[in-house]
Amino acid sequence: GQLGIGNTKDKDKPTLIEALRGKRPVLIRADGSHSAVVTAQGELYIWGQNDDSMLGVGISDLAVLVPTRVPNLVGKTVTDCALGARQNVALTEAGEVYVWGPGFGVTY
Repeated sequence: GQLGIGNTKDKDKPTLIEALRGKRPVLIRADGSHSAVVTAQGELYIWGQNDDSMLGVGISDLAVLVPTRVPNLVGKTVTDCALGARQNVALTEAGEVYVWGPGFGVTY
């Protein structure tokens, strides 16, 4: 699922992510468990490991196998994003910062 090609098979050579064909990616981010793309139109697509629904795409599956648009950012123009181990951050053209992922409720 981390490769975004619709399955969990290993690939030993570069493989096109068909779900992004025609989307015009301008920014790519990846960490050890998930990846994201921002398109020229300001759309944010994300895929990979989805523990605790950390991808924010409204799917509770443990993995999202293909790039999926983050629904709560539809209508926003995303210009940048960052991926943490289990959290994600997006910056919009309007200067708004959105964050999502498990909060864990840890008190220090």
